[in-house]
Amino acid sequence: MWFVQHDFMSPGYDELVSLRTAELRIPLGLEFTADQLEQESDQFHFGLHLPDWHLVGCLSFRHLEGQSLAMRQVAVSKDFQGRGIGRILVECAERWAKQHGFGRIELHARKTARPFYSKLEYHVAGDEYTELGIAHINMYKELV
Repeated sequence: MWFVQHDFMSPGYDELVSLRTAELRIPLGLEFTADQLEQESDQFHFGLHLPDWHLVGCLSFRHLEGQSLAMRQVAVSKDFQGRGIGRILVECAERWAKQHGFGRIELHARKTARPFYSKLEYHVAGDEYTELGIAHINMYKELV
């Protein structure tokens, strides 16, 4: 598999947005607005591709402050869920973060994804809350 960084507004980025729309937005009856996408111009965008270049997963990082990143918009293609793709995607992203001098990853996990992130050694920070109409929990991992 190939873990690839895609530039904002590139054809690869457009493919990531399509996957995120299909897996994260449409099930909630939402679509991205131009303003929402424009806010991603300074973020880091990654895709996990099969050797034939088929996109199977994606995520983005937003720089917070210092050596911290916010992991966001983690999505795996419905056809590839339950096969370890999410784990590979997050592990690749963590390696990239370490290689680029980042020491902490924070995220807003959907409540249903909490066990997934817990298995990857992410820790809960705070109480459950509602975001986009669904239960979320803040989580973090120190990259040591």
